[in-house]
Amino acid sequence: MLATQADVEAALGRSLTANEAARVGALIDQASDLVTGHLHPCPIPTPTPGPITRVVAEMAANVLSRPTVLLPETQTMATGPHSVSFAPGATSPGPYLTAAFKTRLAPYRCGNGMVSVQLGSERY
Repeated sequence: MLATQADVEAALGRSLTANEAARVGALIDQASDLVTGHLHPCPIPTPTPGPITRVVAEMAANVLSRPTVLLPETQTMATGPHSVSFAPGATSPGPYLTAAFKTRLAPYRCGNGMVSVQLGSERY
């Protein structure tokens, strides 16, 4: 885990309710998985740097602060001449990495997230 319940409470600006406290561990794990995947193949420094902890905590806090049933998984809704577009993942019930979060994680990404793979024949 890259954040703690106290970090999520700091991101929310309040203490967690009993229901939220029961969910926060799983949300932190999901957010940590997303950050670890985004930073792959770079190792996450130990101890975890503050910006990484804050991103994970804010991702979990975002889930706790939005309505449980926001909208179906969609990106655009329209009615007549009016329409609204949502950021990818914004209607997801779980945590998601926004472009701003990715920018905050950029200093911890080695090689811009690219991996070199040597190509060659398997016969040699």
